[in-house]
Amino acid sequence: MPSFRERDITQVTDYGIYNYRCIGGGTPPSCPNGISQHAYAMAIDLAGFTTTDSTYVVNDDWVIDPDSEETCDAPSVEGKDTFLHELICELKAANIWNIVLTPNYNADHRNHFHVDLTPSSDFIERTTTPRVYGD
Repeated sequence: MPSFRERDITQVTDYGIYNYRCIGGGTPPSCPNGISQHAYAMAIDLAGFTTTDSTYVVNDDWVIDPDSEETCDAPSVEGKDTFLHELICELKAANIWNIVLTPNYNADHRNHFHVDLTPSSDFIERTTTPRVYGD
């Protein structure tokens, strides 16, 4: 992946690719919102990135953007937050994946970037419901 090489990323930590599950809850095959792209091995949850100089962990280093800002237009905090924002937005702009969900999306995505290849889709999405983090 050119962006990984350009950013000196030597290792990617993921939470998995294949998982037979529903979008937003439920028990397959009865999925009110459809079956997740993880069930087709067409999604991956990216949790961290290691370069020769540093490690970037989505859970620890991503700063949630204000609700009024789109993910790739929002200002970021200098350092690791900027690295992660630039990386995921650059990869989305390069059409590596059709859908990108960041920690801005909801609490279930606080610790990773969900990226997938949903046919006929193309977005980096923000949630339309309030995010709840913590307990």
